[in-house]
Amino acid sequence: MATFKYQARTISGQLVKGFIEAKEEKEAIRRLKERQLIPVKIYIAKRKKIRISSQKIIDFTIDLKDLLEGGLSLDRALEMLMNSAEKLEMKHLIADLLESVKAGKSFSEALSQHHSVFGRFYIQMIRVGEMTGSLTQVLKLIGDYLEARQKLKENLISVAIYPSILLTIGIISIFILLGYVVPRFSQIFSELHQEVPIFMKFLLKLGYFLNHYGWLFPFILILLFFILKRLTNHPHSRYRIHEMLLKVPYLREIIIKIELIKFTRTMGILLHAGVDILEAIEIAKDVMTNEILKKNITQLKQEVRSGKNISLYFKKEIFPPKMSTILAVSEETGDLGGGFLNVNKSLESEMQRFLKRGLSLIEPTVIVIMGIIIGLIIFSMFSAILGINEIRF
Repeated sequence: MATFKYQARTISGQLVKGFIEAKEEKEAIRRLKERQLIPVKIYIAKRKKIRISSQKIIDFTIDLKDLLEGGLSLDRALEMLMNSAEKLEMKHLIADLLESVKAGKSFSEALSQHHSVFGRFYIQMIRVGEMTGSLTQVLKLIGDYLEARQKLKENLISVAIYPSILLTIGIISIFILLGYVVPRFSQIFSELHQEVPIFMKFLLKLGYFLNHYGWLFPFILILLFFILKRLTNHPHSRYRIHEMLLKVPYLREIIIKIELIKFTRTMGILLHAGVDILEAIEIAKDVMTNEILKKNITQLKQEVRSGKNISLYFKKEIFPPKMSTILAVSEETGDLGGGFLNVNKSLESEMQRFLKRGLSLIEPTVIVIMGIIIGLIIFSMFSAILGINEIRF
């Protein structure tokens, strides 16, 4: 199966571009015509990663589940979703899935051709649903899982927005004071031949630097961003960065909780669906981002493979104490999937309280720090003005 890049026109004459998979060029042209597209140019190309938002995948999953519950066949449901898709990328993606299903492939096989879009968890869950004849129920589980993951992401962003705005306003205010207001005092002091106070001298030098070299800051920030991105792409550097992040007290708790929320939710759903525990651990590890915790999960897999109880491994200091206790009980009752979901609920509740408490501390802290810095600058300027007035009188 090759990937072809094409340019084609719709019936209305609109030029569209995209990628299509086919065994040969003739088949690619035929498939484009089936989509009511008139090929203009087509050639073999390396397929670019399709970029589709998480929300679009959630909507697709829920809509597909609803259509299947309504009694439609899979190919008919996909056809309806393809026709109703607003975004061209989504329309082409569903069209590819539909063509694969019509060609005799299973839905999980069709999804695996777009692994970068759906991911290992999604594909494996669909495979289990096909094997057990419970595709609709599995789609509901996937939809709930993706919505919970999206909600966690949105909560983290919303928590960070207000402190970020405060910090940005504070930094801009400091830059304006140092770059434009403070330098005006330099000429006054030089004309009066008055000795400049030590702190004011420091502010004047800082103001001079910002006035003449402040334009470099955006470029420095961009450079630092690319350096950090390059470092995180290198496995050894990424591991060291993640290791350092886990040494920062407040940040450590946030990272561990977020990673374990993702891990336990994935494990719970996979085990409930009937996925083998070793396969579930491997898939759940893939949803994590911190290399230190991923290494711990790799070790967990080795322990489970050797026949040890999964709850014993979670007694390690890096994991919350209650995690091992809950999983030990679930092992005794034979419901390990339920145990992981119970741990997930507990961690999510803790996370909500932790973020709420943290936000209540971060906001006043940012305001106080910015207020002290701006206050010191203004106080130094007024002190200098009063000093000048004393000399005159």
